[in-house]
Amino acid sequence: MKILWLADPHVGIKRYGHIDSSGIHTRVLDTIKAIETVVTSAIVWGDIDTVVILGDVFTYRNPTNIERKLVAEQIQRLISAGIQVLIIVGNHDVGGLSNNFSQYEHLKVENLQIVVKPEIVEVNGVGFACLPWLNKQDWGCNSNAEVEQLLAQKAMDFRKEKEGKYVPFLIGHFSIPGAVIGSEKQFCMGGEELVPLSVVGGGDFEACFLGHIHKKQSFKGGNTPVMYVGSLVKCDFNERTDVKGVVVSEGEIGGKWKHKFLEIPDRDFVLVKMDAQRLWSLPSEDKPKVMFDLKPGSVVKVEVTVKKEDKALVDVKAIRQALIDCQAHWSEITVNVVGEIDRTQEFSSSLSDLDMLKKFEVDVRKCSPQVVDKVLQEGKKILEECNVGV
Repeated sequence: MKILWLADPHVGIKRYGHIDSSGIHTRVLDTIKAIETVVTSAIVWGDIDTVVILGDVFTYRNPTNIERKLVAEQIQRLISAGIQVLIIVGNHDVGGLSNNFSQYEHLKVENLQIVVKPEIVEVNGVGFACLPWLNKQDWGCNSNAEVEQLLAQKAMDFRKEKEGKYVPFLIGHFSIPGAVIGSEKQFCMGGEELVPLSVVGGGDFEACFLGHIHKKQSFKGGNTPVMYVGSLVKCDFNERTDVKGVVVSEGEIGGKWKHKFLEIPDRDFVLVKMDAQRLWSLPSEDKPKVMFDLKPGSVVKVEVTVKKEDKALVDVKAIRQALIDCQAHWSEITVNVVGEIDRTQEFSSSLSDLDMLKKFEVDVRKCSPQVVDKVLQEGKKILEECNVGV
């Protein structure tokens, strides 16, 4: 028996690209291509019994109709091939009176299960103890601490509920202490609930698979291995060095399971740091050659370091043309002056909107944790209403 795990596709992210001739953003198409690659592989291999999606299928709580259609086509391909599909909702999937998969719940699509609350579900004779994302308001919680206690208690309750049943996997969409996001950044966002590693890795399950954190990583708090599968594609520039993919678990009911990570290709994300003095010392015909050695279709950020008196001499237009000549898919050019403090780096585009809001409230306004939490909640609502990914 084989189970394929994937997490956080985030269909709908519209960073680092453009609208193409079809009217769809290129990064949306990249994400759908990655999902299609996974689905095609699962079908061609012929031995995948179940596909589990660990939340955040979409980036927005109100995905566009075309985004819904593109995802539904891939789910239907799995179902038509006789592969069971299990989806737990993530924080980007829920909000208000429904979630991004409410229509599937009501239609009761065969071979498709959507999990919106903590429960044990069975698929192909295998039990999954599910802890999807929980909204404070929906569960009567007034603080992150109360949600943490609720999640931990539900995980403990599963230990009793699974007695007499075969439930080898605990799955969820939440954070654990020590998880790392992007390029070696400790997880420290505001408004987050943390479930202790000892609760999910205590040895009561064969393995614990989690979504929500985009960087692939593993932990072991006891006898249970805990793994973040990681997002299917690069959602942020901080993830430029991360390897993206899926996990395939193989085992038998009642037996041991083996887990293998399989890489899924995505565009190259490249950070180029340039010293203007070195660049100017080269013959003009050689400059584009040494500027960039890129794979066509790359997402590129260029940082040029220059002395203050030479800043006006930096030919940004020539750099951009060199990127075009290299067939860069998207680019951003920043000129840093030696000795100047660049305040924009503190609020760079590599931070999410909510991260930047939190940094402003904490570092600039010096707000208390309670005020920051309330501001983040309101900010989240505004971003959703404006159809902006958070």
